[in-house]
This record gives sequence, structure tokens and C-alpha cells, in this order.
Amino acid sequence: MTTRLLVHRSDGLWVVDDGWKSLCRTSIIGFCLSRDGSRVAVLTPLGVLTGIDLIDVETGRRREIGRLRGRVLDPQWHPGGKRLGAISQSDDGDSKIVVLDVDTGQTTTLPSFPERYNLGQLEWSPDGQMLAVEGQPLDHLRGMSVFLVTPNSDSPRLIAPAGSPEPKATCGRFSPDGRTLAYSYTDHSVLESEIWVAPLKGGRPRRVCAGGYDDPRWSLDGRQLLIAAHLSPCQARLGVVDVQSGDVSLISDAMGQLKPVLLTGSEALFIRQDCADQDEIATSSGQLLRWNFTTDDETMVSEDVLHAVAVG
Repeated sequence: MTTRLLVHRSDGLWVVDDGWKSLCRTSIIGFCLSRDGSRVAVLTPLGVLTGIDLIDVETGRRREIGRLRGRVLDPQWHPGGKRLGAISQSDDGDSKIVVLDVDTGQTTTLPSFPERYNLGQLEWSPDGQMLAVEGQPLDHLRGMSVFLVTPNSDSPRLIAPAGSPEPKATCGRFSPDGRTLAYSYTDHSVLESEIWVAPLKGGRPRRVCAGGYDDPRWSLDGRQLLIAAHLSPCQARLGVVDVQSGDVSLISDAMGQLKPVLLTGSEALFIRQDCADQDEIATSSGQLLRWNFTTDDETMVSEDVLHAVAVG
């Protein structure tokens, strides 16, 4: 099994596996690599509209599949490869989830939220029946919540409840078998974020570990989570936690910021940003060192401009 990496730099969109290959050099505001690594969905600003195109990774051929009014964010491939989920945002910040058929261009809007929310961190369940999304209310100050959205339901399902004064639940991630949702949670009674998991069919949520860790990413076998703790603006830890025991193994303790990306077996892929805002794509072993690079003034890498999938 190999890993295909997609990087958006100031000089365009690039795919990285055996080497660097340019996919497009036009202005884009979002993108997503398909789960089999063969296609890329890209979002293009078109005035009051957002264009949605597909690019074939092998041939570089590009075709438009639709246009949506307003700002479109966070495109995510459905596991079946025939649809795209995305967040459509109005001028006042109110968001809704839309699903686009990549063959017909037909768009479906999913059930509305009970109040106006700014949505983010969209993710499909492995069976394609649900989406996880985080939301922050727009009309009053309150924390953030993680929801499950089912296309055929009347309303989203709240996973990590919002309350007073400002609890915060973010980064909902489905386990590979689709039975569990991991997320980061911070309550007013604790000073550091924690990693929690919630069974989706019966059972109570439980804490996996504390220590200020957040942004969980599942391993392919569903037994571990890749997690990061940001201790200060210039110090961070990256670790792997066993979901059952809660034991944390430290991968990196470095100056700067660390962003988990992908965990395949014993190999962890992550972004490291130093205190001078210089970024590099790093790994926990030397097997993928061909990907390691330090950016210059013309190239930036961040959590918003890098995707990776396991293929092969």
C-alpha cells in the first residue's frame, strides 16, 4: 500500500507519489482527492458563483461538473465516488450542506439545522449514509458542536451537546468500520482538550485520553488515533493513542505547531510549522522522506491545503 499526497502551493496544485506532478495552475479555493486517489475535485471562484471541476490525476484532463451560488467550502468525496458533499455558505456566514452528483450535476440540500450555524470539518461515514460536521452558532456566543447528518432525516443529530458556558466539540471523525465517531472535546470544567469516542448505535460516549490532544485521525485498522497537543504557540506534541487502553505513544515533541494528516500502520504523516511560520511535510519514519520539503516565501502548506489518501 502506498500513499498519494495532494499539495496546493502558490504555484498551483500538485500531486506527489513517485515525484511531483502539476495538476493545475489556475486559482482555486478548495479541493479534495478521491478515496482511490484517481480524481481531484476543485473549487474555482467565479464572482458570485463557485465552479466545481474534476481533474483526472493520471491524464490531467479537467471538466466542469457544476456551479453553485455563493461560497462553497470543504468538498468531500462520497465513498462510492459518484457524489461530492460540500458546505455552501451565504454572505452572512449561515451554512448548509449540499451534495452534488458528479455525473449529472444535480444538487441536493441536506436537512436544515435548528438555528444558523457556521459549519466546517465535513466528513462522510465509510458506508456513505451519514456525514459528520462541526458547527458554531452565529446568533449568540457559544461553543462548538459535532453533528451527524443523514440525508433522509428531518434534522441533524447532536453528538457532542453544546451547553453553558462554552464547551467545544470539534473534528468529528468516523472509525474505519463506521461504528464510532472520535472527536475533540473541551468542557468549561477542564483546562485542556480531550479525545472522546461515541458509539453511533447504542452506548455512551467515553473519554479516550486527556493531555490537551485534539484533531484525531483514525489508523486504517481502527485501533489507534493520531493526535496532536498544542502546548503553546511554539511548542506541540504528536502522539498515537490506543483507543481501548488510552495509552499514548509520543511521536514528536517539537518547537512549532503539528497537524496530523494520515496514519497508515506505523507510518504517520503530518505537517510541522516552526515559529517562523515555515512549513514542512514530515513523516515518522524515513520511508517517505522524498516528500519532506521546507517552504520558501512562495510556497505555503497548511491544514487547509493538503490532502492524502492510502492507495494501491
